[in-house]
Amino acid sequence: MKTFVLTENQARLIAESELLDEMYENFTHYDVLQNFISDKAHGVKVMSWGTLIPAEQYHNLLKRFQQMGEFARIPNVVRDWFAIIARNTLLLSATTDFAGHSGYFPYDDFADSFSEEEFNDVLGKDGDMTNFSDCSEFLYRIGFYDWTKLPDGSDAWSDYGLEPLFRILNEYDDTATSNEETLILINRALDVYHQRGNLSSAFIEGGDATCDKISNS
Repeated sequence: MKTFVLTENQARLIAESELLDEMYENFTHYDVLQNFISDKAHGVKVMSWGTLIPAEQYHNLLKRFQQMGEFARIPNVVRDWFAIIARNTLLLSATTDFAGHSGYFPYDDFADSFSEEEFNDVLGKDGDMTNFSDCSEFLYRIGFYDWTKLPDGSDAWSDYGLEPLFRILNEYDDTATSNEETLILINRALDVYHQRGNLSSAFIEGGDATCDKISNS
């Protein structure tokens, strides 16, 4: 059974969106921990956010749309870009849970990923795998929080950006949303702000620098 992340409202938004519900299967908390364990074993210091929206292509397409509006023929590639935002929002949601910034911690996935022996080797026998402070200290000591970084190097968790991102994602309907509407949703998602760093760097090459360049062109 899936464990939804963040809040009850977040769970509802995922369940109501066919795109998010399908993607969520690939971004469980367990998967995130397994990726970290694998990366650590191979000397990879920072998590991967996968392919991002290409900055120049997005810039050119947005300028074309702004010039031509509804008459512009926006290619289907924007649906792939929207999927990048959806995928990385789900990933950010999971890492936010691990950081303790959502009020939820995936204890079962934690216990499935780390043995009690590993846990005790790091914290000693007084550690409790059902206590957030102990779990968080364990993750800190083994380098998990150094690994969970956005592409700009800031912490990969968000106190304020996730809810607006999920609201935007929930507006998307694969069978009804036009390419033009999808491009507008992408643009709104890239404008979502949070105080911790460069949130758009999780979605588009160059992050805020790209968005600023587009805004000023």
